[in-house]
Amino acid sequence: MPDIGRLSDFCRLAPAGTLVPVESLREMLGGAPPSTANDDPALTLEQAAERIARGLAMRTPTAAGVRKWITKGYRGVKLEAFEAGRGYSVLTSAADRFIAARQATRGTRAGQAGRSPDNPPRTSISVGAPRPAQRPTTYADPADEISQWEAAGDRARKAA
Repeated sequence: MPDIGRLSDFCRLAPAGTLVPVESLREMLGGAPPSTANDDPALTLEQAAERIARGLAMRTPTAAGVRKWITKGYRGVKLEAFEAGRGYSVLTSAADRFIAARQATRGTRAGQAGRSPDNPPRTSISVGAPRPAQRPTTYADPADEISQWEAAGDRARKAA
């Protein structure tokens, strides 16, 4: 087993910008097993959208829609993802968990799952006085306005 503690100390204590030769890292990690990260490949937002749409029998959403599922959730269920560069990536297992969670809550409204008589759904309450009806806006004919201005100008000249 490689000396992972030595490697982590080296990385933690090294000053910012320190370059490490690749051969040094290979020596430290000489007996490390190969990475198994490819067992669960990451999906782009478009690929995740297609996979989820197939699993839920729905129309394929846009990447912006999937991003919204990641940040805000979709009917009470959030999609797990990790940041990759400027965007997000979704693991296939996370997409499958999202599909399973959505299928389990299908037919219920967001926030309604698990309601009991002790915890009834919230009702909306309007606060404050009712608003008065808005008065209709009247529009004047431009010819009438011009004649009013001319009449006011005539009166001003007569008074002077």
